[in-house]
Amino acid sequence: IMTDRFGDSFKALVYCAHPSGTPGEIPGACSNRNYAARQAVKYMIAKGLLPIDPVEKTVELDFATCTVCDADTTFFYRYFENLTWAFLTEDPKSRYCVCWQSPLFYNIGLDERYWFTRAMGIIRSYFMVGFLIGCDINTMSIYSMSLRLLVESRFFHPGYQMDDIIYTLSAMKSTGGRIRIRTVDIPTLSGPTSGENMWGEWVEYVVQAERWTIGAAEVFHYFFVKLLKRNYVLPGFQYFFWFCYYYLFILCCAGIIGITSTIMAFVSIGVERVKMGPGCNPFGIREDFNFVWFIVMFHMYNYFTVYGTAFVMDALASNILALDEHVNPIRNLLHWISSQIALWS
Repeated sequence: IMTDRFGDSFKALVYCAHPSGTPGEIPGACSNRNYAARQAVKYMIAKGLLPIDPVEKTVELDFATCTVCDADTTFFYRYFENLTWAFLTEDPKSRYCVCWQSPLFYNIGLDERYWFTRAMGIIRSYFMVGFLIGCDINTMSIYSMSLRLLVESRFFHPGYQMDDIIYTLSAMKSTGGRIRIRTVDIPTLSGPTSGENMWGEWVEYVVQAERWTIGAAEVFHYFFVKLLKRNYVLPGFQYFFWFCYYYLFILCCAGIIGITSTIMAFVSIGVERVKMGPGCNPFGIREDFNFVWFIVMFHMYNYFTVYGTAFVMDALASNILALDEHVNPIRNLLHWISSQIALWS
């Protein structure tokens, strides 16, 4: 069906079936994409789609890119033209040491989803732009790289689950340096988690969160294995800082601190304040300082600067993508208010 409908739109439209039970592989995105990418390269060589040097008898890989995507990916108008422009205008010295990432927006039917799915989907897009791309931490779901870097990285590691984070480290291993993530300034649509009812959607939401947690943990293992083998030393420590900053502090510790500080602030209401003795107040805090207001102001800052910006960014992206979303202002306000709870969950 795909060939009949879209065969004329491509130079070649090829599919393959990944055999199960291959030694050294586990079922998942990594092994599937590893097999598919290898088969695609073999096909292009066999069909003459990749030029071969007549003297050296080597395949020319320098002017081809590979893009990884999901089945529900919706590319925006002229995405690949923009990717090609970014590839060709990249400094030749760094062209084969970078990946290209489009900001992902999970707005395929997002207005129909329950509050926790919609709030988390909006926050994920914001964090992707600010942290994953901005700090060169890792690619996510839909990304591109040069075919040369893909081959030098030995494609995707079939023994792990999440291909996007693992690939960033595999590329670091092959180059010996940090892999910079360049933004493709075109938004891309992806699908959120969903279910037939609220409980079904919550179950899918939890399963997805567990998958992310397992993926981050296995990446941490892979990172240290390669670091101890000195595949990357100084770049590895730089990556370690940003990886822990985002996954450990921003996603884990900040949430725990936020929950415990909020509980402590409200539990302490009406409790007699313990006076600080001599030398226990180096910052000169007044004895009558109300820490409850400090917690309230902290959450207000988060709501307006983080979650507020995320919701504004989502509204702008929806306008650019010409999405016909039906979210009334009251529901949008409630989803914004529930953002902190969604992130805690």
